[in-house]
Amino acid sequence: EEAKEQIRDALRGSGQASSMWEPGEEVVCRCATRAIVKVVDDQWFLAYGDPAWKKLAHGAFHNLVLYPEAVRRQFHHTVDWLKDWACAHHQGLGTKLPWDEHWVIESLSDSTLYMAYYTIAQVLQDGKLRSGLPWAQRLTDAFFDYVFLGVGDAASVAADVGTDARTVEQLRKEFLYWYPFDLRNTGKDLVQNHMTFCAFNHAALFPKEHWPRGFGVTGYVRLGGEKMSKSKGNAWYIRVAVAEWGADVVRMMVANAGDGIDDPRLDLEFGEAAAARLRAWHAVATARPETTESPTPLDPWLVSTVNRLVLATREAMQAMEYRAALRSGFYDLQAAWDWYVARVGVPNRALRERFVEAQTKILAVFAPHVCEEIWQRLGKSDFVVAAAFPEARSQDVDARAEASEAFLRGALDDAREILKVTGLSPKRVTFFCAPPWKAEAASLAAALARDEKLTMAAFMERAMAEEALKPHASELEALGKRLVEEMPRRNPEDLARALAGVPERAYLGASRAFLERELGCPVAVHEAEEPGVPDPRRKARQAMPGRPAISVE
Repeated sequence: EEAKEQIRDALRGSGQASSMWEPGEEVVCRCATRAIVKVVDDQWFLAYGDPAWKKLAHGAFHNLVLYPEAVRRQFHHTVDWLKDWACAHHQGLGTKLPWDEHWVIESLSDSTLYMAYYTIAQVLQDGKLRSGLPWAQRLTDAFFDYVFLGVGDAASVAADVGTDARTVEQLRKEFLYWYPFDLRNTGKDLVQNHMTFCAFNHAALFPKEHWPRGFGVTGYVRLGGEKMSKSKGNAWYIRVAVAEWGADVVRMMVANAGDGIDDPRLDLEFGEAAAARLRAWHAVATARPETTESPTPLDPWLVSTVNRLVLATREAMQAMEYRAALRSGFYDLQAAWDWYVARVGVPNRALRERFVEAQTKILAVFAPHVCEEIWQRLGKSDFVVAAAFPEARSQDVDARAEASEAFLRGALDDAREILKVTGLSPKRVTFFCAPPWKAEAASLAAALARDEKLTMAAFMERAMAEEALKPHASELEALGKRLVEEMPRRNPEDLARALAGVPERAYLGASRAFLERELGCPVAVHEAEEPGVPDPRRKARQAMPGRPAISVE
């Protein structure tokens, strides 16, 4: 390698060789022409290396809301390393450099402020690609100073360009209505140029109150394992996708593709599954099933679960995490409804109507066409896309109801797994629930883990201060070692369940008919230390809070 460098330098020094620049891989223009690198003489540059300008740009990024937040460091890094930028070339589409019309401003430099132009384009373009308005061909610096900066007066500006003062004043109002813009969203490849340039130029030309408020950055869309790109010739055009899949399915595929700066992946198998799920939801939402006017034991659980998922969906939407929003706002909600119906058989009428309405409103964000169809079938006279997003309050989330049902579901899953592994055809399944003293000890450990204070010493100190636990001092040490090892591995949701105080034996006992239906055999529920209960396999002693011991006969 060292010899190559010396030979290269010698050939250059003798004039026998020169540098040839080319892309690292083939680059194809949007016009389908292969790109060739050219060194340009007398180039014009934007001085992004200027320290004072860099300071302004850093200030702009300090005030920006970024989606995801993880890109903030990359933006500041880009501001630091960015030097003078070649901002013009001789060929291609674009705006001519005003003071040297032999040059055309290159696209990344020309796009740093066009968000401001968006606000007035509908008037200047007069609805056409090439404006035919005579006065729009005579715009001056004074015109833009007034419209964008409020400098000067409308009457003199209007007289200079040949229009009326009211039109100029209206353009100023239009700009002030839209600026500062709330969000500019683009791909991560533009962090190092377009988006950073945007902050630089807004900070240089506009007062602070008109600097951008938010930037969103996404990864490269991938199709078939490769980045989707015009230059690669594998772009999947919207009109083709919609013709093949329908708009709602395409929207769901895009939402599911990924969040943040990870490369989103269009999953065609997901598209097929999504189409089936939409058809299924349409059938469920528009059906007229048997319902009851009476409340069911699972109503509090469903109300709590729906409230929690609506809150999670709203939070994800506000963070532009659309995959997470689709999961909580459709798939998790659907799973909750399916479980509710499986548990109660006949759902409560009022609760079903509330659920269908809430689900349709949320799903309309992703699949508006199907949801409008459902909305009309529900007898609504307006449009679902104009309806308010479902309201949910954190105080309506019932942690105990959700923890109790999660406990039941976990116990059922464990029993099914045992039957699957052993291949037994059960004659009877017995659940042994942990005694109250173990539940109290687990709750104590969960509280310490939540506060990040769980150690064996802290657990034993707190446990020995509880009257209900003192009689079990000899057993607490072994239990404590297990809890100190397990509790820190639990996520906040599982810790909250451990603190909810689930009445394990009573809850499983009340759900015995459901368990028998699901397991296909008689079910018994006992407390692990209950006297006189047959336990030939000595399973009861294995019972832990949140996880009953199971004996299969």
